[in-house]
Amino acid sequence: ASVGPSRDEPGCGEIWAIYAHPEAWGTGAGQALLEDGLAYLEARGLRRVMLWVLEGNARAIRFYEAAGFQVDGGRKDERGLAHVRMREG
Repeated sequence: ASVGPSRDEPGCGEIWAIYAHPEAWGTGAGQALLEDGLAYLEARGLRRVMLWVLEGNARAIRFYEAAGFQVDGGRKDERGLAHVRMREG
């Protein structure tokens, strides 16, 4: 997991990336990484958290929704790829 201050919103934390080997999908490894990342951000006073996910990445969106994040309508293109913003709801 890679987290830190938001690149787009001062005072907000951001989940930059979570990577789990496909063999670990569905084992709770991703959830553990997310929880550790959120704890790291909170310990640094970053209680509001957002992230960007590739538009159409249904698996990732479901993962974050299950963790309490919601697509909020924010969009951006990065390196020619469309992303949607999600926030803790």
